[in-house]
Amino acid sequence: YLGYWVDGSPKMDYKRTYQPLERLTADGWARLEG
Repeated sequence: YLGYWVDGSPKMDYKRTYQPLERLTADGWARLEG
C-alpha cells in the first residue's frame, strides 16, 4: 500500500512507476492504464 496520491504533485510522481496502478472508484478497484 503506497498511501494516497495527489495527481500533478511532483513529490508524488514516483508512485506512477509502481505497477499495477489502481484507484478506488464507486464500483470498486479499477486499474489505471497508460
